[in-house]
Amino acid sequence: MASAKEIPPGGEGKIHITFKTALKSGEKTQAITVNCDDPDNPSISLKVTADIQVSLAATPDRINFGRLKRGVPPLPQYVTLIGNDKDKTEILSVSSNNKNIITEIETLPPKDNKTEKRIKVMVSPDINVGRFREQINIKTSHEKMKELPVFIYGEVMGDIMVFPDNLAFGVFKKGGKYERSVRLRAVSDVTFKLLNVSATTPDLKTEVVTVKEGVEYIVKVTMNEKFDKEYIRGKIIISTDDKVQPTVEIGVFGRAVGEDPAKRATEGAPLIRNKAVSLPNR
Repeated sequence: MASAKEIPPGGEGKIHITFKTALKSGEKTQAITVNCDDPDNPSISLKVTADIQVSLAATPDRINFGRLKRGVPPLPQYVTLIGNDKDKTEILSVSSNNKNIITEIETLPPKDNKTEKRIKVMVSPDINVGRFREQINIKTSHEKMKELPVFIYGEVMGDIMVFPDNLAFGVFKKGGKYERSVRLRAVSDVTFKLLNVSATTPDLKTEVVTVKEGVEYIVKVTMNEKFDKEYIRGKIIISTDDKVQPTVEIGVFGRAVGEDPAKRATEGAPLIRNKAVSLPNR
């Protein structure tokens, strides 16, 4: 915010800058552009640099386990506390809403007469196939930072590789023909069969194409040409004979706008024709 809209020749002005430091630490730089009516310098770029001191934070605050094979536990990851108040703050407890995200509080060997604790984060081999996005909460004895969140995510691969795991029709015009496909392929030497494929909404039709029996299939998903709602939302439910992945669910979404003009013309919509007009002689 500028101290005044107009600054006289030889005068001075001030620009008050607010630097939001939430979820930031260390040296950070913010770029600012100042526009004025000076013909020689109509635009001036400024940089504000600050060294943000953290009272207390968890690092890392996000853990990506990547792609995991079901039944094979990944290497554990570790979370520690950082900040000016870390040495006088105790970790009281750690909780997770998912029983397959396992946490333990470990005490490290003393260093410089100081005892430090860390949090061990593990993924159970029993976690379900598919993507997971979870959160653990660290309760501390800090006066202000009583709870610190850490986000945990990754993907567990089963016997069947599914691509994509969501179908997006995007933004489309009503009345058009739209089709998407899902590919299912066996991993390694595993074989599987598709027992049933259905959609949770009548606006979607499905068709199974066998690429190689027991190994690879394609599910074609077609939208009803008479779809007249604003949004399409639903799921494609695929049943298999695989013990690990007996059911595969594919989310479907999209948003409709207007009407496909090509379809309107083919359906015999009235056209505006020019009429001959006689002008009087002058």
